[in-house]
Amino acid sequence: MALIGVFSSIAAREPDEAFRPTFEEKYGDSVPGFGERSDGVMARIAWIYGSTTETGNPQSGTVAGVTVGGFVATNTDDISFTAYRFELQQFVPLWYSRRALALRGYFNFIDDTGSEPIPFQRMFINEVPDMFRAFDFGRWRDLGITGVDIEYRFPFGADKKEGGYGVDTVLLTDIGQVFSERSEIATDNLTYTYGFAFRAFTNYQFIGTAEFLWGDEGFQFRLSAKQLFQYSRDVLYQGREETLIH
Repeated sequence: MALIGVFSSIAAREPDEAFRPTFEEKYGDSVPGFGERSDGVMARIAWIYGSTTETGNPQSGTVAGVTVGGFVATNTDDISFTAYRFELQQFVPLWYSRRALALRGYFNFIDDTGSEPIPFQRMFINEVPDMFRAFDFGRWRDLGITGVDIEYRFPFGADKKEGGYGVDTVLLTDIGQVFSERSEIATDNLTYTYGFAFRAFTNYQFIGTAEFLWGDEGFQFRLSAKQLFQYSRDVLYQGREETLIH
C-alpha cells in the first residue's frame, strides 16, 4: 500500500483557429479548461496485489490494484473531485509451453465534488496503459474510462534459454468506452480494436512491440516501448506509469 501527495499545474491552450470547423463551431461554448491553467493538490492511496512469478512474460498469476485520489484546486476556482481506479489482470496458461491468455479489465471514474466543472485536462484519457490501441493517443477523454484487453500469446522464434532473446506473436483485442455518467455504459457505446503484434524480449524482459491494429476509425501501425499489462509481482508499474489521476 502506498500514499502519495502531488501538486500539479496543467495548462491547455485554445485550439488553432486555422482548423475548420473551429472548436466553437463544432462544440459551441468552450469546454472548461481550454485556454486556462488548473492548479491543485492531489492525495492518492493505492493498494496492489500480485501473484505472478515471472517478470517478462508470465504464463500464470494475477495482478490487482485499487487507487483512490482526492483533488482540491489551490487557486480561486471551486474545483474538487474524487477519482477512482480499479484494475484486474489474469494470466492463464494454455495447452503448449509459453502459450498464454492475458486478460485485463479496468474501470476509472471521477466524482465531482466542487461547484465548478472539472477542467478538460484533468479528465481520464485513452493513453498508456488505458488505451484503445487502434485510435490515436488522446482520441477519447471524459470523466470515466473503462475497458477490457485480451491477448493470446504464442512464441515466434522464441529462445527458451536463460538470458535468451525471443519474439512473441500476439493476437489482441480491446473493448471499451469513455463516459460522463456511469449510467451511460452500454454495449451500444463500446468501441473495438483488433489486430496482431510482434513483441520482443530478452530473458523474458520486455523490449518493444510492433502492432498492426484495426478499429472504427481505420488502420494503425504502432511501434512502442511500452505495454499495457503488468509483468512484475514486486513493482506495480514496470516500464510505464499508471493511468494518470491528477
